[in-house]
Amino acid sequence: MRTPCGIIIASVLLLAAGAQASVGWAQNFTVGAINQVEWCGGIGSAAAINKASYDQRQEFAGSHASYGSWQRNSGTIFQNAAASGPFGPSVSRQTAEIKGGQFLLTTDGRSPGSWGTQSLGGMFTNSIVKPFGVGQVDGIQHFVGRQEQGATSPAGSGTQSQYAEVVQRGTVITGARIDPKITSTVNLQLNQSQAAGGR
Repeated sequence: MRTPCGIIIASVLLLAAGAQASVGWAQNFTVGAINQVEWCGGIGSAAAINKASYDQRQEFAGSHASYGSWQRNSGTIFQNAAASGPFGPSVSRQTAEIKGGQFLLTTDGRSPGSWGTQSLGGMFTNSIVKPFGVGQVDGIQHFVGRQEQGATSPAGSGTQSQYAEVVQRGTVITGARIDPKITSTVNLQLNQSQAAGGR
């Protein structure tokens, strides 16, 4: 009776020793912002301000104290539009679409390790239209973004960071016979990845 029991227990322990566990997750975000002023003319002025911020973080530590990883993605978009003058229609428009994603995977067992990737991208446009006539139109768009990540293994540790700033500004002050248009566009793409592993 003892011999079969001993064989069964040995088999269970062998399977447990060979097991490998993996834990991972991903998160994504999208920020869309539109700021627009349309001025039809007359006495006075019009203005609008838009601001949006985001902060995305994730981290993981394996059962092996020497393995771990973390990530952070944060930023702020600011938009400002203003128009005035007796003639119109005048338009100041700022648009921004910001997208980002993060992925983390940590494994234990016979082949422990940590892997991480993250991305940050955006399209930014600042457009100013001042048709024939006296007046002034202003448009400002400002974005600041940062992404960071780090990984640790018995062989060492490492961190990575990327920083981006986009500033768009346009101003039109017209006379009676001027019909200007201003458009500025920025396409931003950032990616980074990191891995730590080995026995």
